Amino acid sequence: MVARVGKILLFGLSCCMFATASLSQTPQVLQFGTTTSGTMNRDSDHWFQITTTLDGSLTITIRSDSTLTTMLYLYDHDMTTQMVFQSASSSPLKTIAGKNLSPGIYYLKIHYYGGEGKYAISPDFSEASYRNDNEPNNTTEQALRLKTSGSLTGHLGFYGGGFTDKDDWWQIDTILDGSIYVTAEVDSTLGMTLTLFDENLVERPVMDPSLEPAQQTIHRDNLAMGTYYVRAHCDSGYGSYTISSQVIPAAYLNDSEPNDDTINAQEIVPEKTFTGHLGYSDCGISDIIDYYRFTITSRYNDLIIRSETLGKLEFNLYLFDNKGNRLKYTTEKGASKVLHYYEADPGTYYIQMLQDTGYGSYAFVVTASTATQPEVIVNNPPVILSTTLPDASIDQPYEYRIIAQDPDKDNVVSYEILEGPAWLGINNSGVLGGTPDSDDAGSYIPVLIRVYDQNNLGCLFNTM
Repeated sequence: MVARVGKILLFGLSCCMFATASLSQTPQVLQFGTTTSGTMNRDSDHWFQITTTLDGSLTITIRSDSTLTTMLYLYDHDMTTQMVFQSASSSPLKTIAGKNLSPGIYYLKIHYYGGEGKYAISPDFSEASYRNDNEPNNTTEQALRLKTSGSLTGHLGFYGGGFTDKDDWWQIDTILDGSIYVTAEVDSTLGMTLTLFDENLVERPVMDPSLEPAQQTIHRDNLAMGTYYVRAHCDSGYGSYTISSQVIPAAYLNDSEPNDDTINAQEIVPEKTFTGHLGYSDCGISDIIDYYRFTITSRYNDLIIRSETLGKLEFNLYLFDNKGNRLKYTTEKGASKVLHYYEADPGTYYIQMLQDTGYGSYAFVVTASTATQPEVIVNNPPVILSTTLPDASIDQPYEYRIIAQDPDKDNVVSYEILEGPAWLGINNSGVLGGTPDSDDAGSYIPVLIRVYDQNNLGCLFNTM
């Protein structure tokens, strides 16, 4: 087997070069659904042209008299690159096929080998299982946006014009820290591998990939908000596939980044719950430290900092004064941490959250008291029960209620739309409403809704 540089060898046969100057006739055009007939009696080669408009398999059947012996050749658009041939035969039924052809012009040559007789040619075409992706998308600059709702389709391994489509690139944009899942269902004729990259094209190792030939799933958990790329690579064969992605955001909202030092510390106030993230990574840089700043105006017998973590995060909690002196810390393990600092003078204090292991989100509250140590109860975030949104119709009023509840019975739940179409609104009861017009036809705009309590602790409903 041989192959031209930059091209693959199709169908396991050698590529041979024939000069177009040897043509003694203008190629006759073949049409799908029709039969073309001819006679050979020591004639020169007979040439035929056929055009395909989709990726798929081209099969050409030739019925001929048993007194006629011929050889069959199938060529690429240049009429010199031989893709497949059939050796000399007087069989009354011959078939030649190109199974992984891209749209284009191809040529059939019937070469006279001996005898004489008539023949009839019938071409047939079978398109790929799924629609093709919008080519070209062979580089990150040409990557197609992969939405986190529904699925898209693509092709790999199809050949035409001297080029085999070996790579498709897909782009995923996320505005939240969290996990990315990518799933592909693949034709049995295609060997394909999925790989995840960050925006600097550094490969991000995936966790527990499922690489079954017919269905592949890759995912990565501790990804910071940003742009990521998925490469679908043809390892062998040809065929079509479906691909879909899902972004699962962290449980709590992120802190106000950057807040990685005291200068950029996020301002907080006692008696109010705040949330943040640690351990999420983008372009090889992980967020491992968060700083917060608060001020008290009178002396307190006790300062209490209580935190809860979700996910696989372990972190150490430190308290500093305004001069950078470490006043108290805790390195206890587990989801809950409590830090006490007694006899706190008026002034400004800093809290440092330092990642120990893992990644995840956290919530914390600072309580300042002049009395003896109070009981501090960490506020729980609301829980969203709704999972999807129904589709909207043009010029039809849209209404759907987001179902949410708060584990803390006395809390008041509020709603706000962080991202969504301009026509969509939400009221204090969580009812979405509005009427899309003709300008919105065919558009898909992700909807991101925040549900929160009076302490500003919330969760997200995400259709991205």
